[in-house]
Amino acid sequence: MAKHTGLSRDRKYLGAALLAGLVVGVVFVFLTPAWQHYDEPTHFEYAWLIANRLSLPKPGDYDLGMRLDVARSMFENNFFEGMAIQPDLTPSDKPAWIGFYTQLNDPPLYYVLAAVPLRLMSSFSVQDQLYAARLFSLALFLVSILAAYGVTCELTPEGHALRLFVPLGMVCLPGLADIMTAMNNDVGAIAFFSLFVWACVRLLRRGFSLGAALGALVSLGMGLLTKETTYIGVPLLAVALLFSVLRGRYLWLAWALSGMAALAALLAVFTWGDAPPWVRRSFQEQPTRARHAQAPHGEHALLLEVGPQVKPGQPYRLYQLLPIQQAQSLQGKTITIGAWIWADRPAELRTPNLHLYEANQDIFQVVSVGVEPSFFAFTETINTPSWRAWIELAPLAAADPAPLQVYYDGVVLAEGSFPAAQPPQFANSQADGGVWAGKPFVNLVRNASAESAGLRVRLWADRLGASILPDQTRPSWIVGVLLDLRGAGWFHREIGWHMFRTFWGRFGWGHVLMLGSRPYRALAIFTGLALAGAAAFLWRRRRMLPLEMLLYLGLTAAAAWLMTLVRSENYVLLRIYYPPARYAYPAIIPTLLLLHAGWSELFRPVSQRLPRALGLALYCLLMAIPLFWGLASIWKYYYG
Repeated sequence: MAKHTGLSRDRKYLGAALLAGLVVGVVFVFLTPAWQHYDEPTHFEYAWLIANRLSLPKPGDYDLGMRLDVARSMFENNFFEGMAIQPDLTPSDKPAWIGFYTQLNDPPLYYVLAAVPLRLMSSFSVQDQLYAARLFSLALFLVSILAAYGVTCELTPEGHALRLFVPLGMVCLPGLADIMTAMNNDVGAIAFFSLFVWACVRLLRRGFSLGAALGALVSLGMGLLTKETTYIGVPLLAVALLFSVLRGRYLWLAWALSGMAALAALLAVFTWGDAPPWVRRSFQEQPTRARHAQAPHGEHALLLEVGPQVKPGQPYRLYQLLPIQQAQSLQGKTITIGAWIWADRPAELRTPNLHLYEANQDIFQVVSVGVEPSFFAFTETINTPSWRAWIELAPLAAADPAPLQVYYDGVVLAEGSFPAAQPPQFANSQADGGVWAGKPFVNLVRNASAESAGLRVRLWADRLGASILPDQTRPSWIVGVLLDLRGAGWFHREIGWHMFRTFWGRFGWGHVLMLGSRPYRALAIFTGLALAGAAAFLWRRRRMLPLEMLLYLGLTAAAAWLMTLVRSENYVLLRIYYPPARYAYPAIIPTLLLLHAGWSELFRPVSQRLPRALGLALYCLLMAIPLFWGLASIWKYYYG
């Protein structure tokens, strides 16, 4: 009888979550004005071209009539209100503007599927077709909710409250509901990856079966054909298969093999020898830290290889970010920049360059260097304000057809005026200060003589990563920026805060905020309580939770959020792009499992004193507050 009651309760949980998802999804579909989701016009264009040409479009393809219809619809829906862009809505032989970026380079599966309702509604207006595509996205949202229920059922006993809380939590997360009712390939990536997580959890929970393995493989393949945010599933599938096969008395072997594989991967990708916190934009063969017999200070120098294949004006470079407070302290100051410089042949090269970003100012000189170290320095007064700055080693002053190896040692940036004819005397191996012309000074450049070594990404991994990561971001750049806590810590704090806000909800194109004064602080407290409760939950259940399941779910969430964070690393110099949480939403199920395990743990003392139905209703009511908050925010912005 108890078993029957549990199953009946579970069906009600699933029904309630799916019904709530349908109702909330329909509201989101029609509440948000047409084209007011991230890149929605260009996502629509991709599917429309497939629907009307019955073939995959190529980058650069467009249809003049469709572009014009979409632009007119965008204008009618006040898309361009307050924008500098005002499209030409008259027929022309040039395509109308409908977005900054094209999606035609993206994998095609989501667009092929979304093309079906567009084909069926080809006689309707483009706006009506857009809403049909949004309803297709809503169907994938329901698939994600079903997957969340399936995962939770694999992890909890019959009738457990998390079987309701996690799938319903997807509905009540306004940021997720917003993107899952948009026309966007993120929708497909989230839905297919959610199915993949379900299949993998089933493998880990029940052991290897051909059906579950095939389900994991097919859902992962669909994700890979949809968006690069699902690429993390490839190693995760290997983990799930390994632990599903080696179970029981062979579980130790699975742990040993996974540990050896992780160690082998780290050794294959990383080596030692670059000079932190210098970050390189190069594919040079040798480390940026080179032992050199002629090094004027210590035994090492910074090395840049400049090859003939480098485009003119884009030489190999090393960067070092100045901490924000140091950059701001230079305003109105006289500074001296210098270094020992030499090369493997005489050349005209640049001294170290101090770049002031907001002022758009480069401070350097061009000098003649030989094969032996020479010290070069110059003095400059900074009159233009700029709160961000970095030191840049970009040696080529002009295009050079021949390979060149350039060395820098004792790179110095000091406040005050110091003579170029008298090199500084550094006080220690780090060259972080000393005496210059009888006056003490502090060197703002860290690891100025490359005496400290750090991680280096091997060349093959750097090339491979740049070929598959968004915007051709190099893994060496990602690692260098991530490890530079002093120079880039402020950037990662801003990115983390942006990811948090978009996780809960920044709607439209990220410009519609939650209502209220500092609303995200309240949500931060709400989330912090969940994490504290999750820690208590894991500790209380520490002897009952299988470690291999925690490993898989932890790796899934950590990989998705870390990959979202590093999407921004390519722009740390420009500060023009902060990635939204939608890129981490493929791992929404393990993320919500953690949060709701925490909230339910904190809520447990209250729920134990209430009738079960009342306790569930009260929890769900609290969970729905952010949802209604988000809906009110969208309504107020567009219609209030």
